[in-house]
Amino acid sequence: MYLELSEEERRTLEGILEAALRELKAEVYHAETTQFKEELKSDETILRGLLAKLRQGGSKASASGQT
Repeated sequence: MYLELSEEERRTLEGILEAALRELKAEVYHAETTQFKEELKSDETILRGLLAKLRQGGSKASASGQT
């Protein structure tokens, strides 16, 4: 899958994902059951991966002069 974003869209999406990650960390901390905590940690891993891909793609676009 390929998703083309403008620099403004990329920054906005990055901010949304960072905010979601912060909220998710708080949820993990307050989770009462081990199963729920593990599910949240799985979501956290996915969010971190998405952020890494987004940042990697952003640096490629910046390096090649694309927005």
